[in-house]
Amino acid sequence: MGNRTSRNTVPKEQHDSYDTAIRSSNKNSDRQYFNTYHTDTHYNIIDNVLNHHLIIMNSNVNIQQSAMNIHQDSLKLAMKNHINAVALNTSNYQQYHKMIYTL
Repeated sequence: MGNRTSRNTVPKEQHDSYDTAIRSSNKNSDRQYFNTYHTDTHYNIIDNVLNHHLIIMNSNVNIQQSAMNIHQDSLKLAMKNHINAVALNTSNYQQYHKMIYTL
């Protein structure tokens, strides 16, 4: 028989061991760092998506202002609902709740 290739041809995603250790830690300070770091990352991604989307919307002169406003409000509402769903699955519900309504 010839050479056989492994069935594991898809490389496994490498996780930062420090990040994994903090996530599984029982220390309150570690959990707070993990939650804060990932919350900030999540909000930065959402902010970038909104900004990029609005730049494209504003650069298109064929779209009426009222349609842009409706679209912008709908997108923000969808993001708030997404964040609210994430918040319901965390122990930091109050912290998320404050952030949601300041968007």
